[in-house]
Amino acid sequence: MMIDRTGVQGPVVDVVSRFRAPRDKVFQTWTDATLIPKWFMAMPGYLPALAEVELAELGSWKITVRPADDVGHSVIEGNFFQITPSRELSYSWTGNIPGGEYYTLVNARFEDVDGGGSLVRLTHGVFRTEADQKAHAAGWELCFAGLANALGEGGETP
Repeated sequence: MMIDRTGVQGPVVDVVSRFRAPRDKVFQTWTDATLIPKWFMAMPGYLPALAEVELAELGSWKITVRPADDVGHSVIEGNFFQITPSRELSYSWTGNIPGGEYYTLVNARFEDVDGGGSLVRLTHGVFRTEADQKAHAAGWELCFAGLANALGEGGETP
């Protein structure tokens, strides 16, 4: 069962993104340490992220985001709470970025779409402030665009 945010109040990021790629491929691209640098914050002004993933319950993950000047890295990391291969992930998300440390939860669901393709339904939070939520929403928007590119397509947000 996925950990959810029942009974928790505060700002969260909710994203639904559709892809032409099958659910299994999207899940693999999301969780494979060799594929994460192709989509996570993959944009001008950044070097490819460094990723480590131990895809197991209570396994750890870590992504280092590196600006092009390779100075001032941001490190985010956490542990997986639940993994249902190609269907669901629940994991902690901690980091130390300008503005302070934070600890949040990410839930991602990978679904088939009638007629082909897949959806990713992501919830990330709860954030202390709306500014933190907006910053993470913008980051996820970039990551989903990168994911679409890594899958060889343009993504859609319904």
